Amino acid sequence: MIVPGFESIEEVLQHMEQLAAQAGDRLKGHSGCFELNLTDGRVYTLLLEDGAVRVVQEKAEKPDCVLESDEKSILQLLSGELSPAKALLLRRVRIHGGMDALRELMKLI
Repeated sequence: MIVPGFESIEEVLQHMEQLAAQAGDRLKGHSGCFELNLTDGRVYTLLLEDGAVRVVQEKAEKPDCVLESDEKSILQLLSGELSPAKALLLRRVRIHGGMDALRELMKLI
């Protein structure tokens, strides 16, 4: 699911529960802790627990995966303007942690 039309990370995160509900059964049985570090210093943690998503504005204690990027690149990824492969190749996004955890996160979008 690509998320077009959002103008800020905060706007996307406010709709994350709704996006998870739209993903339906694709998220059932999955869980993980994902940290999003923006280059301007903002930090968000997304907690995925059996299909439900909760977002908090703080660092995770033990994230499964950490994404580092600027807000513009994240919004371009979510809108489909920028592919994940190109974002990694151009180093517009950095990933720390397991790729399995990242696949779980990508099911949200």
